[in-house]
Amino acid sequence: MTSPRYQLCSNDVAWSSLGDESVIVHVDRDEVHLANASAAFLVDALLEGASLEDLIAKLTSQFEVEASQARHDVEQFMRVLLEAHVIAPLGGDHGGALESTVSP
Repeated sequence: MTSPRYQLCSNDVAWSSLGDESVIVHVDRDEVHLANASAAFLVDALLEGASLEDLIAKLTSQFEVEASQARHDVEQFMRVLLEAHVIAPLGGDHGGALESTVSP
């Protein structure tokens, strides 16, 4: 079974890079989220859609971080984004490993 893929909620979310950081704005909820360099890197990957495993691989290839730490950090980051309705599963697939691991 393949891991579900997630992407930014394009109709409700706007984002912009500011140097090494990003600002994510959830328009309908009037919420602003700031993302550091590694989180901004992950947000960029989520523009096209990415699975938990994709994000972990990207993080470990770009930053000096152990896979176990990357998994923990990505799961935590994804949990925050899911709870804030900033990301959603692609194609409405609400099942899979990530949601059961990090669902709100």
